Amino acid sequence: MPVHCAGFNCQNLSPQTRKAEHFTDGSSAQPHQVVAVVGDAVTLPCSLEDRTRFDDSPTVEWTRPDLEPKAALVYRDNSEVFEMKHQRFEFRTSLFHSEVKDGNVSLRISNVQLSDAGMFYCLKIPKEEGRLRMENSTVELVVVSVSDPKISMVAVQSGAVMVECAASCWLPKPEMKILDDQGRTLTAEKTETEEPNGCITVRQKVVLQNSTGRFTCRAELLQFNHSRSAQIHITVGFLWSGPHIASICAVEALVFVALFALWHLFGMKCPRPGGNPPTYPPNSTSQNVDCRKSSSVRSSSVSSNTCLSPENQNQESGEGNRNREHSKGEK
Repeated sequence: MPVHCAGFNCQNLSPQTRKAEHFTDGSSAQPHQVVAVVGDAVTLPCSLEDRTRFDDSPTVEWTRPDLEPKAALVYRDNSEVFEMKHQRFEFRTSLFHSEVKDGNVSLRISNVQLSDAGMFYCLKIPKEEGRLRMENSTVELVVVSVSDPKISMVAVQSGAVMVECAASCWLPKPEMKILDDQGRTLTAEKTETEEPNGCITVRQKVVLQNSTGRFTCRAELLQFNHSRSAQIHITVGFLWSGPHIASICAVEALVFVALFALWHLFGMKCPRPGGNPPTYPPNSTSQNVDCRKSSSVRSSSVSSNTCLSPENQNQESGEGNRNREHSKGEK
């Protein structure tokens, strides 16, 4: 029966891990070892050694000695005994029911948790002889936690960037490296944080001066020959995307404000009093406008510089003459 390593290389495990042994008539001193990843499903192997001692409906008990109740799964009379199962494994453990009659009583655990790690005992109890001649297999479940590392960068000063690599919630603690595009390991500042559930988050950061190219963040479990990595590409344009861009934007903003102020100051169409009348392009709707200082003060307005068309000037001039004649008549 092959060892289940959930995508890991089993060659780097202990010798008993590479064996597919079955143990009968008592416990074994060498447990069968299985490696699983948090969140995955895993199968703990177990089979009936002497099929002649078992009918098509054997009694099977999968137990964890460090739990109370100890049962991860109990199988009797062609069905599971759910009330005997520890609540930690509720809805997460099962047998391959269609294969039990063929002697396969392996335990399937879904959504593996870090707390699932430990020793499991597979007890196979013959119907006639009971526990006097039961078979007992031991399986050690090793649970590892891995995640895809994250790599990011941020400009810190002119021509320099800080590259940061983070591997969240690994167990056991991974080895981490930041590599340049030549495969060389860069000297980086390291920090480690232990999470509440027992896994470890590892971070590294390094400041690069005027460096471009592809950089790799790699986290690996050497004992399992397992690694995960992420890459980032730094271009010349990014080196100018921090303080340089901010400075350029600030200068452009100042130039815009200055040009707007000059336009507001010298771009008015009406000249100051005593100046030459404005000139307008042909067919302009404003070419007949004259600008002068109002000579009369009306009750509804205050004396001011106004721009009046010739018609309005004549109209106002006539009204002024009538007002002067009316005043002479009263005197």
